[in-house]
Amino acid sequence: MEFGQDFEQQCEEYLSYLYGQAEHLYSDCTELDVLVQDTLMELIVKLNKGEVVEHPKGFLAAVLKNKYNTWLREKI
Repeated sequence: MEFGQDFEQQCEEYLSYLYGQAEHLYSDCTELDVLVQDTLMELIVKLNKGEVVEHPKGFLAAVLKNKYNTWLREKI
């Protein structure tokens, strides 16, 4: 996946995907918006560095899970 003319559309798709995942799996999190936005930012930063992300949705799901787990640890 690379930056392209349809990158904005891809970001909207991924944002929608992330919100769906977050609301379904992590509804107890009071900071869903922050987790989702930080997760999408991870993808954008990675792509901006020129790195290749073969499976963006899988990457995003893993990052979101890690961010949620971090949130849980900080909550304690």
